[in-house]
Amino acid sequence: MAAAELRKVIHEEIDRMPDWELEGLQKFLTTYPDELSVFLRNCPCSEEPVSDEDRRDIAEAREWFRQNGDRGIPHEEIKREFRIERADEHLVEHEGESRPARVAEARR
Repeated sequence: MAAAELRKVIHEEIDRMPDWELEGLQKFLTTYPDELSVFLRNCPCSEEPVSDEDRRDIAEAREWFRQNGDRGIPHEEIKREFRIERADEHLVEHEGESRPARVAEARR
């Protein structure tokens, strides 16, 4: 089934759902893993010990989030601040290569 047709079928299914099921669907969709999340979840953990400086930095970051309503800085705001037109220009599409592989390669 083509993507456009699949989207149409899915939208029709959503339109038939009772209102009380929509909140559950929305929660499911926000937790549905994207390729990058799966890639990061499967990366080996660092075995480097956490230093006192690391702990202070982590505590400072958590406090910043607490003071800012547990929200980060929107991507668009960061791009404006650093005058970035496109943050992902170095990530070009390569046939047969997943986005996490491109991200990992770009970080090397």
